[in-house]
Amino acid sequence: MSEPLSESESEPQAPRGGRRRRPPRPAALVCGALALVVALLAVFLLPALLRDDPPATVPDRTMEKALELYAAARLLDGNVLSSSSATRALETWCADHELANPPTVRAVRDPLVDQPATPEVRTALQVGSDDPVVYREVELRCGQRLLSTAGNWYVPGRLTEDMNRTLRESDTPFGTVVAPLGISRRTVDVEQLWPLLPLRWETADEAVVRAWTREHVDDARFREERAMFRHEALVTGTQAPAGGLPIALVHETYRQGALKFMDR
Repeated sequence: MSEPLSESESEPQAPRGGRRRRPPRPAALVCGALALVVALLAVFLLPALLRDDPPATVPDRTMEKALELYAAARLLDGNVLSSSSATRALETWCADHELANPPTVRAVRDPLVDQPATPEVRTALQVGSDDPVVYREVELRCGQRLLSTAGNWYVPGRLTEDMNRTLRESDTPFGTVVAPLGISRRTVDVEQLWPLLPLRWETADEAVVRAWTREHVDDARFREERAMFRHEALVTGTQAPAGGLPIALVHETYRQGALKFMDR
């Protein structure tokens, strides 16, 4: 039977000059870390809590957003006004801003709506009181995005039979159907419908514009069917059978769905 170890043999020897320290236990480490965290919180957060400084806020960009939307709407407005075909202008807009893939514009017809041509419409179209005039009302969409709504009075006798059939039976936009006639477009009237900014905002003080846009913040929120501006235009065909005469009078209302790419 072996002899029991002496005290000097069973205990690790302390280094010279002092006692040997035992490694700290896990519980002690946790307690120490918690104590350090509490101390740091007291040093750095307590003074801030005792101050009367207001909490940090997100910068107000209501005016900047209104200006961005205003600029985009004016750009689309100008693109349509400078084009011989509203359909072609919308197709380019849809492609440039990736509103759908493929960026095809289609006309969703409402066959139940009819508005007889008034004497003013007939005068603009240069037709008599007994000449046939057909009304077509559509929503122009790119994918699921609503770009505009349009009411269109057209003279079927100045279109080919194939064009008339396509307009009756399909969702092809009017501008696409009559493009072979070499169409031109003359704007009769333009109306701005979206009050994003106050009157004479260009010369107003920034504080006034900023306060106004905050008060009308709902006007800058995205709503697809919101009317932005309205055009009235006379479409003329230079090729037979139109022979340089008006073929259609259109009333177009452009919708905020065309600015879906800005909804963020």
